[in-house]
Amino acid sequence: MPINEKKIAQILRGECQSIEERCNGYKKELIRVIIDILVAEDQHRVQATNIQQQINHRCQAAGDFLAENRNLLKSETEDIQ
Repeated sequence: MPINEKKIAQILRGECQSIEERCNGYKKELIRVIIDILVAEDQHRVQATNIQQQINHRCQAAGDFLAENRNLLKSETEDIQ
């Protein structure tokens, strides 16, 4: 990864650390999504892959992760009441 891309990754990772943890593993998942998108962009530049499809797939997976974990939190809260 070129120096400029490493700097961008560092900045994004730092910003992710300052985001509120909305569920267990939220920050880690967000960082994984960003890394996956950066890697997909790098591959796209070299191999002309379908970047939009890869980004859509990764964002959908992250949304599923968040929805699943929010539902778990909701059901745990309901169980307590």
